[in-house]
Amino acid sequence: MSAWLKNSVDSIAGNDRRNEQYWSDVANTYNLTTPSNRKRNEKQMKDRWHKVNKRTDLFHCAWLKARRLNTSGWNDQVWIDEAHKLYLSDNENLNLGHSVHMDVWYLV
Repeated sequence: MSAWLKNSVDSIAGNDRRNEQYWSDVANTYNLTTPSNRKRNEKQMKDRWHKVNKRTDLFHCAWLKARRLNTSGWNDQVWIDEAHKLYLSDNENLNLGHSVHMDVWYLV
């Protein structure tokens, strides 16, 4: 995630990169900061991002739905707990299990 963010907001490289170049840059950034036995190529990075992005988006939709409940006295943690319940019930047919990408959701 941090490699994707770093390359997404890189003002020097900008938005003029082709898809292949962008994912190559993400993979290079990731591989510079990870042990050699966990190195990834561009396709692996792109596939992982799309999987994480889908699940993060589904959780965010559940969080927005929970926020619309507008229950007086609820704090952020209660809305997040409710969003987890909605995430599971709304996506039951996808068999996703619990949202494991909370660190990503908090980051973006």
